[in-house]
Amino acid sequence: MKEYEYSFKVNDINPFINYCKNNGYILENDNLQIRELFKNKNKILARITTEIINDEKKYILDFKDDNDTDILIKEARETFPLKVRLEDRKALDSILDILDFSKDVVLKRKRVTYVKNKVKFEIDEYMEPEIFYVVAIEGEKNLVDNVYLDIKNKIKEVSDVQ
Repeated sequence: MKEYEYSFKVNDINPFINYCKNNGYILENDNLQIRELFKNKNKILARITTEIINDEKKYILDFKDDNDTDILIKEARETFPLKVRLEDRKALDSILDILDFSKDVVLKRKRVTYVKNKVKFEIDEYMEPEIFYVVAIEGEKNLVDNVYLDIKNKIKEVSDVQ
């Protein structure tokens, strides 16, 4: 599948959380995640996300086109997520190894996700390897474009994004 999203760093995530709450977006999840990123020479990114919800862990594996540029709008191929049992981690690591993936970075973050119609806000507070904040708005192109223009007009911080 193809993902279409605006993704940008911000100094404060609260205006975006308030925007979602005030505009009828539904809280889909609010959890801690540890995301391991693996790269290979084919410009594919493998991601193992450990979601921690109420002290319970689950692994999710997915693959995405490797595009680590800082451009505002990104379109990339992305697989559907595959839930992996905790006891299958060794098998997962061996699969990535035989496909020539090597670990690139480990990110620790709190992710809050809001959804309305076919638009999703992913609001991230990164804790490791450094502290920073990212907002992503993804979904159908025309809907996402309209939402981005709306928040750009309402939230000053977005006006600073190029």
